[in-house]
Amino acid sequence: MSRFPCFLAVLFFGVVSLWAAPQLPRVAIGDFAVTSDNPKLKYIGKGLAEMIATDLYASKGLVLIDRDRRDAILGEMEFALSAAADPSEQMQAGKLLAADYLLFGAIVDMDTVVLVSCRMISVETGAVVWTDERLGPLSDYDKMSRTLAASALKGLKQVRPSVAVLPPSAAAPAATPAAPATPAQREEAIVAFSKAIDSYDKRDMADAKKQLKRAKAIDPTNAAVQAYLDKLTFVTAKFKAMSEQYLPSENPAYLGIIDTDQITLSSVFVNMNEAETRFQSNGIPIGLVEQDVRQFLGYRFPLGKNWGVGVEGFAYHYKNQITGYAPLGTKSALTNPNAYGGILTVGNEVVPGLSLGVGMTVYDQARQLASEVGGNGAASNDPTHNYLCMAPSLGLVLRNRDSSIVFDSFGGWSTEKTVRISTVTFQALDTVDAPLFIENTLSFAFAQRRIFAVLKQDNNVGIDHALYAGTIAPSLEAWLFEWLAIRASVEGDFTLMGSATSLGLGGTGGLTLRIRPWNLDIDLNMTYRQRPSRTVEGQTLNELVPFVIIRKTNSFITRQ
Repeated sequence: MSRFPCFLAVLFFGVVSLWAAPQLPRVAIGDFAVTSDNPKLKYIGKGLAEMIATDLYASKGLVLIDRDRRDAILGEMEFALSAAADPSEQMQAGKLLAADYLLFGAIVDMDTVVLVSCRMISVETGAVVWTDERLGPLSDYDKMSRTLAASALKGLKQVRPSVAVLPPSAAAPAATPAAPATPAQREEAIVAFSKAIDSYDKRDMADAKKQLKRAKAIDPTNAAVQAYLDKLTFVTAKFKAMSEQYLPSENPAYLGIIDTDQITLSSVFVNMNEAETRFQSNGIPIGLVEQDVRQFLGYRFPLGKNWGVGVEGFAYHYKNQITGYAPLGTKSALTNPNAYGGILTVGNEVVPGLSLGVGMTVYDQARQLASEVGGNGAASNDPTHNYLCMAPSLGLVLRNRDSSIVFDSFGGWSTEKTVRISTVTFQALDTVDAPLFIENTLSFAFAQRRIFAVLKQDNNVGIDHALYAGTIAPSLEAWLFEWLAIRASVEGDFTLMGSATSLGLGGTGGLTLRIRPWNLDIDLNMTYRQRPSRTVEGQTLNELVPFVIIRKTNSFITRQ
């Protein structure tokens, strides 16, 4: 049999198997109705419903329509997911959500105990496929939640055999903390969590965070509380590209969003081995080295309700050398700047979903331009010159309600001067301004921010000379475990220098190690690229770039 018929057969059976594979049922959960004269239980139906939703999601045996999507689609029809709603409205709501099943509940306050009753209906037929109820003290909310979730899955399995069932251990109470809470304290935890969900619905994120922190202080192991804290704690992809040396290591607009302080150390090394790229110029073999080493140490902290401040110190070394090998000797020229400086940044969340930031960098650049001629022993070296440079920067962050879509843009410009070198005379052609740098990032989060799709785009634009260098890098990142994330990207580079254009390709692979007890993230990235030269028109360099970021959070300051 030829390869083509074999390929068609494999493709056919693959498509058939995918089509025939059992589809996970889609379930939507409505807030539980509450019958009680106790005002503190006003929102308890929201809290218990979200806890059951969290336990159902952990089973991986169904697709759970989350709260944000439910509210966005239903809007004013939210009541249709209540057990008290008209059945026709329930069916309409389920169809709008593309749900297979709707789960409702009711809570009756019986003074010292509560009665929680639940039922699930089929959107297609309206038939009740499962009912159950639990009676007990409100302080046993976690046990009731897991027991009802496990029961719901068993009931669903009767009509959908492919549904996974929670293991028996999932219906057991959570592990007892070192200092067990009293029943009154545990009631306070579920009440605080329920109020947090109501505040979340009303977009009062400050109160939602406050209530969630109260709940977590009492019940630190509760998965639903942690899930909503993760929602409200802004998290984006860890993919980070190397920006210009005079800019902050992160967009200052994020300072208006961070909840805790951050100590950050980052290091990047480009061409540490000084490997030369060889090419011809006017018949002369030329060697080219472009080397870059940068170190940043910074501290960022929240200030007030929606402000943040950052300070950074940095040092970098940049070597740009051209060497020509002539019959009578060797000619070479280099620029060898070193810089030390500091950066002050301020950020503010202007309105929910919009943050702005500004920064100012001040640094001393020690630049040397040297030329030497070999063969006859003669050599000349230029002295080192020091320049005080300043670089303003601006940042913007836009995000949707649940931060699943984030766009950030930031950039800046420096008074620094750079030197272009002739590949013919090996002398400085002219002194030009450092390019304007702009970085844009668009990221999409999936699976409760465990998977990210990122599109990053950088621009270097010459202000007083013909230069444009652009990079586009799509990336994927996934958190495989709570302590490990991996990422990969491809990269395309384009440079216009004078009248010459050049292209380059590359890619980045990396991982993040998260050490939760220490609030520590270690990001390790490795980039290989064929980058267009910053010095020689039409030439590309092979670069290997290790990039390390170490970030310690929640050391001294937490946003109140």
